[in-house]
Amino acid sequence: MLEGLALLALCFLVAVMGLAVVALEAISGRIFSIDGPWLSLISLTLAAVFGGNLAWSSYTGEAQRMLRHFRKGSEPDNASDKKQPSAA
Repeated sequence: MLEGLALLALCFLVAVMGLAVVALEAISGRIFSIDGPWLSLISLTLAAVFGGNLAWSSYTGEAQRMLRHFRKGSEPDNASDKKQPSAA
Protein backbone atom coordinates (compact mmCIF):
# COMPACT_ATOMS: atom_id res chain seq x y z
CA MET A 1 0.00 0.00 0.00
CA LEU A 2 2.86 2.39 0.68
CA GLU A 3 4.13 1.84 -2.85
CA GLY A 4 0.74 2.77 -4.26
CA LEU A 5 0.66 5.98 -2.25
CA ALA A 6 4.18 6.81 -3.42
CA LEU A 7 3.12 6.25 -7.05
CA LEU A 8 0.07 8.48 -6.60
CA ALA A 9 2.27 11.17 -5.06
CA LEU A 10 4.64 10.91 -8.02
CA CYS A 11 1.70 11.16 -10.45
CA PHE A 12 0.49 14.26 -8.64
CA LEU A 13 3.95 15.82 -8.73
CA VAL A 14 4.44 15.19 -12.47
CA ALA A 15 0.94 16.48 -13.30
CA VAL A 16 1.46 19.68 -11.33
CA MET A 17 4.92 20.21 -12.82
CA GLY A 18 3.52 19.81 -16.33
CA LEU A 19 0.89 22.46 -15.65
CA ALA A 20 3.51 24.69 -14.04
CA VAL A 21 5.69 24.53 -17.16
CA VAL A 22 2.77 25.64 -19.32
CA ALA A 23 1.95 28.45 -16.90
CA LEU A 24 5.58 29.58 -16.89
CA GLU A 25 5.66 29.53 -20.68
CA ALA A 26 2.48 31.61 -20.86
CA ILE A 27 3.60 34.13 -18.23
CA SER A 28 7.02 34.63 -19.78
CA GLY A 29 5.58 35.02 -23.29
CA ARG A 30 7.72 32.22 -24.71
CA ILE A 31 4.60 30.29 -25.68
CA PHE A 32 4.58 32.25 -28.95
CA SER A 33 8.16 31.38 -29.84
CA ILE A 34 9.17 28.49 -32.08
CA ASP A 35 9.61 25.92 -29.28
CA GLY A 36 6.89 27.23 -26.95
CA PRO A 37 3.86 25.44 -28.43
CA TRP A 38 5.67 22.10 -28.60
CA LEU A 39 6.94 22.33 -25.02
CA SER A 40 3.45 23.32 -23.88
CA LEU A 41 1.84 20.49 -25.81
CA ILE A 42 4.25 17.90 -24.42
CA SER A 43 3.83 19.25 -20.88
CA LEU A 44 0.04 19.22 -21.15
CA THR A 45 0.13 15.67 -22.50
CA LEU A 46 2.24 14.48 -19.57
CA ALA A 47 -0.01 16.32 -17.13
CA ALA A 48 -3.09 14.72 -18.70
CA VAL A 49 -1.66 11.19 -18.59
CA PHE A 50 -0.46 11.38 -15.00
CA GLY A 51 -3.45 13.42 -13.86
CA GLY A 52 -5.76 10.92 -15.53
CA ASN A 53 -4.15 8.13 -13.55
CA LEU A 54 -4.75 10.12 -10.38
CA ALA A 55 -8.37 10.85 -11.36
CA TRP A 56 -9.05 7.21 -12.20
CA SER A 57 -7.63 6.08 -8.88
CA SER A 58 -9.88 8.56 -7.11
CA TYR A 59 -12.92 7.56 -9.21
CA THR A 60 -12.54 3.85 -8.47
CA GLY A 61 -11.93 4.47 -4.78
CA GLU A 62 -8.43 3.00 -4.85
CA ALA A 63 -6.85 6.15 -3.43
CA GLN A 64 -9.32 6.30 -0.53
CA ARG A 65 -8.75 2.62 0.30
CA MET A 66 -5.00 3.10 0.31
CA LEU A 67 -5.25 6.16 2.54
CA ARG A 68 -7.60 4.35 4.93
CA HIS A 69 -5.27 1.36 5.05
CA PHE A 70 -2.25 3.59 5.61
CA ARG A 71 -3.97 5.48 8.47
CA LYS A 72 -5.37 2.41 10.27
CA GLY A 73 -2.44 0.05 9.84
CA SER A 74 -3.14 -3.49 8.72
CA GLU A 75 -6.84 -3.74 9.58
CA PRO A 76 -9.05 -5.20 6.83
CA ASP A 77 -10.81 -2.63 4.66
CA ASN A 78 -13.96 -4.45 3.59
CA ALA A 79 -16.58 -6.26 5.60
CA SER A 80 -15.97 -9.33 3.44
CA ASP A 81 -12.42 -9.50 4.75
CA LYS A 82 -13.63 -9.75 8.34
CA LYS A 83 -14.79 -13.06 9.70
CA GLN A 84 -18.54 -13.43 9.53
CA PRO A 85 -20.37 -15.34 12.26
CA SER A 86 -21.77 -18.54 10.90
CA ALA A 87 -25.50 -19.18 11.21
CA ALA A 88 -26.00 -22.44 13.05
